[in-house]
Amino acid sequence: LVGSEMCIFYRLQSCYRTFSIYKTRFVKNKEQYAVLEMGDLKLRELDDYEKRYKAKTELWEYRKRWKELHEYWFNTNLRDISSEKFQKDFDDHWKKSAQLKIELGKEKKDPALDIYLEDVKYVEKLRGLIIALTNSAIQARHWEKIFAALGQPGAWNPGRLCNLKELIQYQLEDHREDIEMIANTAVGEQSLRLQLEEIEHGWDQHEFDLIKDAKDRFLLSETEKVYELLENDQMKISSMIASKYIAEVRKDVEDWETRLGNIFDILEEWLVCQRNWIYLESVFSAQDIQKQLPSETEKFRQVDKFWRDTMNRTSKNSKIKDACAAEGLKSRFAMNNASLDQIRKSLENYLRTKRKGFPRFYFLSDDELIAILSETRNPQAVQPHLRKCFDAIAHIDFTEVKNSKE
Repeated sequence: LVGSEMCIFYRLQSCYRTFSIYKTRFVKNKEQYAVLEMGDLKLRELDDYEKRYKAKTELWEYRKRWKELHEYWFNTNLRDISSEKFQKDFDDHWKKSAQLKIELGKEKKDPALDIYLEDVKYVEKLRGLIIALTNSAIQARHWEKIFAALGQPGAWNPGRLCNLKELIQYQLEDHREDIEMIANTAVGEQSLRLQLEEIEHGWDQHEFDLIKDAKDRFLLSETEKVYELLENDQMKISSMIASKYIAEVRKDVEDWETRLGNIFDILEEWLVCQRNWIYLESVFSAQDIQKQLPSETEKFRQVDKFWRDTMNRTSKNSKIKDACAAEGLKSRFAMNNASLDQIRKSLENYLRTKRKGFPRFYFLSDDELIAILSETRNPQAVQPHLRKCFDAIAHIDFTEVKNSKE
């Protein structure tokens, strides 16, 4: 407030102090006024006067705040204004202006009220534009588009400051649709970036669950959780790619689409390798099998080294993103899985040969037959399987013969 307006405000305060003194005296001597049959009447008049005074005081107090806010909104760099704070402050004045219009509008014309209502109504027309222009999502590239939309492409540079007062000179309201569309795009892009940051932060934390088996070997466990995480984030990525605001963040989103796809593919190969390795490791740990299948044993040793090195490295850093980022891991898993497939086929051919040589082995499963072949020098190894191979034979007694050459 300046000049005469400040004087009016101070005069109101002075009047109210005087009014308060007289009202206190009146209430104190209310019984004397009652004798004159004017107590209730005068008290109602005083109450009405007090209500009007409070409304007037609120008007001038709000006008004072409004002038300060108006100065700030129109002359401050728009990137320094909080959109949320603007909305809160403006909504407060919008509601108060409506209330004061009801409370003071019945009296004779009040210039101060009219000016306040007019100012608030003008800013209300700009409200959507101000919210758009002060949105924190707007970046330098968006400001460049805004100035181009205003017909001032050469007026923008990355370090430039601009305020609402200046933009109004460029017929801001005539370009409302373009500017709000640019702001909406900025918000959409920011939303996508926040979603992407959330995904990235999650994969910075997600780890493989590792367990040790009875032989003290590391194995992947509870991989269903990893598949669930992958599925959820891949759905989010697909939704982001389908967004109309994807243009500015497409490269980063597609990069994460590739990363998640790579993790999924590696996990698939990893689990296949783990399953086959567990099975074949128990087979080729038997010396008799090693002697009978020397070529396959050598191949398995190479796979075994790769597997143990991979699991030991993963045990030291079990973060999924890091574990799957090892160079060429996917191709190495695929190559070793191919070797394991060849080893299994060779093992199946070997078992088929044994069954042809002794058809009763067809009654045994692969694991049961391998258990026998793994201990070729131990005839007692056939005992648990006699019932399956022969009718009416449950047990055989073996007698040791001294000086036997067998």
